Amino acid sequence: MTALLAALLQPAPAVSVTTVPDAELFIKAQAYEGARGTIYADLRLRCAPGFVFADLVLDFSQGGVVTPSLFGRSFPCDGNWHLQRVQSSEAFDPGRAMLTARLSVTDLQTGDPGRQAVVTQSIYVRPAAKIELAATAVLRPHHVVRLTLKVRCDAPWISQGLYVEALQGNAVPFAQDNESFPDVPLTCDGVLRSHAFWFKSNTARPFTRGRMTLSASLSLLDPEFFDPVSSATANRSVTVL
Repeated sequence: MTALLAALLQPAPAVSVTTVPDAELFIKAQAYEGARGTIYADLRLRCAPGFVFADLVLDFSQGGVVTPSLFGRSFPCDGNWHLQRVQSSEAFDPGRAMLTARLSVTDLQTGDPGRQAVVTQSIYVRPAAKIELAATAVLRPHHVVRLTLKVRCDAPWISQGLYVEALQGNAVPFAQDNESFPDVPLTCDGVLRSHAFWFKSNTARPFTRGRMTLSASLSLLDPEFFDPVSSATANRSVTVL
């Protein structure tokens, strides 16, 4: 009984309290290609209770390209994380870029500026569409060539369809076929999927085993106004087995 009473009288362990900074933010390293040379980037932000959002300043750059500062949206200072997608000006290409974000807040009681959060992050701008061509194709009966390629496009865009051209030979007449596939990919959901296609030469020269040159292209449109957004191309010399 004495031991139990002593245990009950022990002070409770201290509870760790996480202090929320005046302002805090993180930039996701994965960014996305937008329409007409823009970049979509994702931020995670928060600010402490007792403060109010002042501004969110964004600076995108890539190589020697630097655009004027842009501004993000307001959010409540409630200590919780808030997600925000931001978009750059029209000046950039897929690939590596830099983003600097500066989050400023104001003390509700004093009106003084709080401690600012400033982050500079290298981001990778993923192309809105991608085509991967396999290294080999297969010759089927009747000089038909079966080839596999992978295609993806990102939301929210819509695909105009895939165009593929196959060319074989070093002199006229070439063995050649070109085909359009309006339903590939069917939806732009960001998933890279494999598709099989069959080609038969539309000239007097048939396809045979050996080297073949493939060219593929895919164009994307805005789903609201159907304006051009971006495109992907791929070219490769493959072996027909």
